[in-house]
Amino acid sequence: SESAPIDPNCNTVSLMKSDKRVYRNMIAVSQQFICYTVKGNLLRVIDSAMGEKVLLRGHESPVVDVRFSPADDNVLCSVDSGESDSSNHIHLWHSGLQI
Repeated sequence: SESAPIDPNCNTVSLMKSDKRVYRNMIAVSQQFICYTVKGNLLRVIDSAMGEKVLLRGHESPVVDVRFSPADDNVLCSVDSGESDSSNHIHLWHSGLQI
C-alpha cells in the first residue's frame, strides 16, 4: 500500500497516550502559543513564532484540562485530576509563558 504524502506544513510535536481518566482539553492553542501535557503532570509551552519551549511544573496529579485566556495569550489555566489528595487543583500561569 502507498503511504500518504507528507504535508510540509505539518510537524509532529508530541505523541500522547490515552488512559481511563476523563480529559477535557489536553492541547491548548492561542495566537502565540501551543501548550500540551507531558508525562501527565507537566505542561510544555511552545512559542509558535520562535519555536522556543518552556516546561511548566507544579501539578502533583495528571493534568486533565488546559486553556488559554481568550483575552490574553500569556494567561494559561490548567486543572489536574486531583489524584494526589482527592481535590482538583487549578493553576493560572502567566509569567512562565513569556519565553
